[in-house]
Amino acid sequence: MSKRKYAELLFKIYGSPRELREGFIKEAMDWEFYPIYRDNETVALFMTKGCEIHCGCLPEYKGKWFPLKMYKRIIKNLLLEYGKVTTSTFEESRKFVERLGFKEVSITNEVIHFIKKEV
Repeated sequence: MSKRKYAELLFKIYGSPRELREGFIKEAMDWEFYPIYRDNETVALFMTKGCEIHCGCLPEYKGKWFPLKMYKRIIKNLLLEYGKVTTSTFEESRKFVERLGFKEVSITNEVIHFIKKEV
């Protein structure tokens, strides 16, 4: 799958407003994508840019998509390279991010920022 196709899937996963589509996709093209497959279909993505990581899945796979080994491998590589990993999310995903070992560092306009410094 091309980087553009991953960016389009990410747009679908996040459900951003249609009028923001091209800007969203253009910005997403700067990220590295790590696809997660189920039944030969990409159902979720990890995305990294520098020390930052995000993930998302199609709504129909919520709660049954997360590959812990893949996540740990990506996190370990980011920690080795940058010494930390950052992410951000909204309140509805806070517990998920905290279960992965991230610690809250700040909140800006309802966006919660996290950091992780060890596997």
